[in-house]
Amino acid sequence: MTKKDLTYLAITLIIVGIAVFVHFTDGRGAKDVLLLESTKSYRFSSPFSSSKAGVAGTRTEVAPVIFTFDDLLDAIEWVESKGDTNAVGDNGRAVGAYQIHHCFVEDASYARKYDWHNFTDKDRLNKKECREMIRCYMSLYASYGRLGREPTFEDIARIFNGGPDGWKKKSTKAYWLKVKKRMEYLKMRIK
Repeated sequence: MTKKDLTYLAITLIIVGIAVFVHFTDGRGAKDVLLLESTKSYRFSSPFSSSKAGVAGTRTEVAPVIFTFDDLLDAIEWVESKGDTNAVGDNGRAVGAYQIHHCFVEDASYARKYDWHNFTDKDRLNKKECREMIRCYMSLYASYGRLGREPTFEDIARIFNGGPDGWKKKSTKAYWLKVKKRMEYLKMRIK
């Protein structure tokens, strides 16, 4: 192996180590993580410049940003209602912080058919129940079996917005960009 290969391997192991560390120490019990790259630009002056003012330029640093499934749900909640559990939209058909329709409740209940508790329309007003409802719904529609690959957070957001086949609808791409932007904003505020 060349020095370049060893460096690449070391960087990869560090990134994987960070993802595993966050996975097991998240505090919220999240089981899913997503690595995205975040680019930051910095101004700098060269100490080797011939002018007194120095040379101004930019340096780009790419660092992994880790998102959890809960981060995704937080962003979806914000995009849908800005967290208002009493929100009503779509001519009264979408209710709660996640703006969930009745058919979504039925599908999530079907995914839970062997459990002791089915979801009700009233559960759309309870954020905790909504989050569990979304997990159940996604177990039906955002799966390897349906997509032919591991689902991404983009797939999940687009399915949430556009229904079972939302992951391939052009109309849900803009929704994903809003959710992604909110996720990135939330992570930048934490730092």
